[in-house]
Amino acid sequence: MNTPSIIIHDSRHAAMTLEAADAAGTAVVLLSPPGAGAALGPGVFKALADTAMTHHPGVTATAILDCGDEAGVALAAIRHGCTDIAVDLPGETLAKIEDLAARAGTKVHPGGRAKGKPGAPLDLAREAQPETAARAYLDTRSGHE
Repeated sequence: MNTPSIIIHDSRHAAMTLEAADAAGTAVVLLSPPGAGAALGPGVFKALADTAMTHHPGVTATAILDCGDEAGVALAAIRHGCTDIAVDLPGETLAKIEDLAARAGTKVHPGGRAKGKPGAPLDLAREAQPETAARAYLDTRSGHE
């Protein structure tokens, strides 16, 4: 079974997602919105994810910053200490980023998300009541329906 993933847009989303994961007793992946590495910046995303995780130490959570097709943003994310990044880069560039990431302890995930398919992440920005949506989404995936 894959770990449920939720797209967070701010610190409030991060906190409510981890609260919901704690209540459901499940691990969770905090995903940035597509291309957020360039728009938001690696330092900001890392800080909001780290702050939320500090306040919910009992939750197993991974925060993945989407760097899109921006190699420079991926490099900045590695320098900022992001532990997980998603990139959509061509072969040789991807290999170089993966090499640098491995040396820094950063895991590289393939970019591009399959929206609307089973296992697709929940995007809290699309929900009228994001806290309720996060709880229902994680309860369903943890077997606590």
